Amino acid sequence: MLVEEAEVRERWRSYFSRLFNDESEYSRRLERGLQERHLNDKACSHISKEKVKGALRKIKSGKSVGPDLISMKIWKCLGEEGLDWLTKLFNIIFRTVKMPN
Repeated sequence: MLVEEAEVRERWRSYFSRLFNDESEYSRRLERGLQERHLNDKACSHISKEKVKGALRKIKSGKSVGPDLISMKIWKCLGEEGLDWLTKLFNIIFRTVKMPN
C-alpha cells in the first residue's frame, strides 16, 4: 500500500498517462468523439467537485484495487484538500485529453 504522497502522485501520473496518452481503445474512442463533436460543450465543460464527491461516495469500499493499486478506502478519506486536487486533475485531463506531467 502506498502511503507517501510522492509515491501516490507518481502512481496516479503513471496510470493516467498510460490510460490517456497510449494508443488504447479508450483514447482512440475519446479522440474520435472529440473530432466528430459528439460531446455537448455545455453539458461536458467542467467536472464539479460535487460530482467527484458523489462518485466517490457511490463506490463500494470493499472492492479490490485497480491498476493504480490504491484502495477505495484511501480515496474516500481524501478530505477537502484531496478532493480539490482530484477534481482539478480530472478537469485538466478532461480539457487537454492528456495526463499532465
